[in-house]
Amino acid sequence: MEQLDTVVLGREYSFRCSKNEKDNLVEAVNYFNRLSSQIQDSAKNYTNERVAVMVALQIASELMSTKVLGSENSSESGFSMGEISKKIDSIVLKIESILKKTK
Repeated sequence: MEQLDTVVLGREYSFRCSKNEKDNLVEAVNYFNRLSSQIQDSAKNYTNERVAVMVALQIASELMSTKVLGSENSSESGFSMGEISKKIDSIVLKIESILKKTK
């Protein structure tokens, strides 16, 4: 396992992950930070919690759009909408849990 120290929404976080996951995690953090910066730039008075939820919903929307496009262009259906919905709910719960710990 490796440790990744990073900053998300102005707060420092340490993540433990395998070597194989580290590059993806760095990319995910960078993507999250880009989206959160865009949201913060457009609405200066949003709290970090609101920004995090908006980023999560944006990513979920992108995932669902990709799934819909993928199923139209492929014989393989990939994830079902129920699976995607459960994953979104799980992500939102994790974000809420992290935000509660940082208060």
